[in-house]
Amino acid sequence: MTAAQRSGCNMESTIFIQAPCLIPKTHYLFRQTWGLVVASLGVFIYLFSLSYFEYLACLEETSYVDFDVKTITAADYTVEFNITPTQFAYFQ
Repeated sequence: MTAAQRSGCNMESTIFIQAPCLIPKTHYLFRQTWGLVVASLGVFIYLFSLSYFEYLACLEETSYVDFDVKTITAADYTVEFNITPTQFAYFQ
């Protein structure tokens, strides 16, 4: 190593080494199977929660309609329209 090459290196220099992760071929099938299981489980959980939340939304909507039907008042059947002064005098 020459003096010019050593001038860039000191006690604070860092070297990084990358090593690939080698998986034995005998573990391929096991890892693929578990990958499929985990991915399928994730999709199942997503679809289940989506269906469950849709179910809850339908229940809430039905509960609101039931509440609305049970609390019918006279104002629900009131109709408002304009009348002439002659008609108003007739009803007094």
